[in-house]
Amino acid sequence: MMPARTKVLRLVGFVIALLLIVVVGATIWVTRGFALAIVRPAHLPITSSPADFGIATWRNVEFSADGLTLRGWYIPPAQPAPTVILVHGHAANRLNVLPRAAWYLRRGYGVLLFDLRGHGESDGELSTLGYLERADVLAAYNWLIAQPEIDPARVLLHGESMGGAAVIRAAALLPDVRGVIVESTFSTFEDNVADGVRAFTGLPPFPFAPLILFFGEREAEANIEDLRPIDQITLIAPRPLLIMHGERDPLLNVENARRLYAAAGDPKTLVLFPTAQHVGLFENDPALWQQSMSAYLEDLFGV
Repeated sequence: MMPARTKVLRLVGFVIALLLIVVVGATIWVTRGFALAIVRPAHLPITSSPADFGIATWRNVEFSADGLTLRGWYIPPAQPAPTVILVHGHAANRLNVLPRAAWYLRRGYGVLLFDLRGHGESDGELSTLGYLERADVLAAYNWLIAQPEIDPARVLLHGESMGGAAVIRAAALLPDVRGVIVESTFSTFEDNVADGVRAFTGLPPFPFAPLILFFGEREAEANIEDLRPIDQITLIAPRPLLIMHGERDPLLNVENARRLYAAAGDPKTLVLFPTAQHVGLFENDPALWQQSMSAYLEDLFGV
């Protein structure tokens, strides 16, 4: 007959093993859920148009990247004038940057704004946070400079959050781009996964952050761990760079902007918004945003 002590020890061991299985299973379930939410964002619908912002002259456009059709709007410049490619952030679409397009238009600029892969009306179901989206920005640039009214030496890239990461990575391969503006953009994706886990769940970065990266990379079939705009930002110089970030950003800490600024070559400008959180800098402090943008553009293009 089995001693009572042995029975108790076996029961305790069974309970501990069961708890471990539950904990491990729950950890895998939670982290895979986070990963899927990151790499498979919902396609938010396009519910308005440039006409709703008083823009009279514009047209729907399409171009391809990696076999995917990307869709957007093109607003030709007043002649002669620079043109900007506006790139939205994660889980958003071109509507998020439409107010900026209207602001550029009032200065006489042309604008191309489009939905990144896996967003809005563009093809694809996966997002790689700027890793493969670099090809989307390259495709947008190549489409834009093929338009007869466009001067390739007067094109500007402007991205927000994930769009900023894609813009930095694309600008490193586009020496003719005249300038680069990024808002609320991360320095490396890997570091911010850990910060995001801590900030939004209260859970420790380990083991959750590595598992989110693991599942995200396998779902997206891309090496997201190598998504490091801080490595490419050095290649933007000597073209002027403007970095803007909210000091109260809970998703991408303001230190991201400081690290990007430190890594970039001259000429460069860093503007911090004291009360802004993640993205929405234009809406948070219109005066500071417009003042910073106007100073940058007047130095760059004289208009």
